[in-house]
Amino acid sequence: MVKYALLLAALAGAAHADPETDRAMFGFRFGAGVIPLEHRQAATLSLGLSAEHQIAPRWRVLGEYEWVWLGHDATATMPELRGDGSRAHVGVRRRLGEKRWYEMAIYADADLGIGFMLANDNMTGMQALPDAFAGVHVGYAERTFRHASPSKAFEADLFVRVLALTDGAGFVGGMGMAWQ
Repeated sequence: MVKYALLLAALAGAAHADPETDRAMFGFRFGAGVIPLEHRQAATLSLGLSAEHQIAPRWRVLGEYEWVWLGHDATATMPELRGDGSRAHVGVRRRLGEKRWYEMAIYADADLGIGFMLANDNMTGMQALPDAFAGVHVGYAERTFRHASPSKAFEADLFVRVLALTDGAGFVGGMGMAWQ
């Protein structure tokens, strides 16, 4: 995983994007999903920050940080699970397609990367959970603002991601917004 993170950092440092869109995109995300935790599925809610930088016309590198709440109802054999954690991701995002109308575009993107979650819950205590992810984003982007704004772009999207963890697979879905 370290090799892939170093490769992403090298790509970001060596590549140059269009000067008009050379600024980073910063945003936030809300998500909900399920991850395997101690042989049962734990529900997650997350609030995250994201940063993306364009490295080629259709490619961006991304970095994300999320605060994650964990939970699962009690069953006959297991007590209630509750906890929280921090998750960080690095990866790449590629524009699959877009349809433009004046300054607005409807788009579809795919992303791929690796991450790490440090989780703490009432059942197992502190755990380190490495993961890999692949996802799809569908949204709209406005690239030029005609009013007096320092922002050059705004994006809003819905996303779905599959997470591969050591105990199995999970998923997360939600919405995000970002500004340039």
